[in-house]
Amino acid sequence: MSGYPTIKYYGYGAGKKVSNAQDYQGERKAAALIEFANRLLDAADIDPEILELNKQSVYDDNCQGNTICVIAILPNIYESSAEQRNGHL
Repeated sequence: MSGYPTIKYYGYGAGKKVSNAQDYQGERKAAALIEFANRLLDAADIDPEILELNKQSVYDDNCQGNTICVIAILPNIYESSAEQRNGHL
């Protein structure tokens, strides 16, 4: 199955190389994405930390090694209301 947007992820402990990225094959609906992410999180057995990815060093410092990084592209704070942003999160 393929879809838009393209979603790729790294398996737990697989290393963060382009060659290790896997294509997400599930539905492009919020419930399916949340379920998939929760399964990955359960397999990793770690508590999530939410960071704002606003510069390369944030990615470099937090998405290296044995970690799961989920990157969400959200509307700019000036282009949405608090309710809309919270809905996306």
